[in-house]
Amino acid sequence: MRIKIHDGLYAHICPSCGNIMSSSSEPDLIPEFSMCPCDRNYNKIPAYDLYHENGYIMIRRNKFPRFIGVADTGEMPGVSDIRWMDECDETDREKAEKKAIEFLRKGKYMRI
Repeated sequence: MRIKIHDGLYAHICPSCGNIMSSSSEPDLIPEFSMCPCDRNYNKIPAYDLYHENGYIMIRRNKFPRFIGVADTGEMPGVSDIRWMDECDETDREKAEKKAIEFLRKGKYMRI
């Protein structure tokens, strides 16, 4: 996520941990995407996490583009109320949503 820190200083900050991954005096010189050490697969983090929050089953995508949403795990699985953690275009968002629905449909998770 690109943030203006103050006049003449922009930074690309990880939305998960808050690390500054790059900085520049011009916003156009900041990369659109950077891998933070918290996202790298050193510990073989799964692509998706399912957890309970406020009575809902939530899904978190841990790969770019990352998001958090409400998982519908019934007969017609889906993801709703998505909050995006990375800036990306609409086609990347659609692909990520389809992959999450495929993950839920194939049941590649432990029933929680």
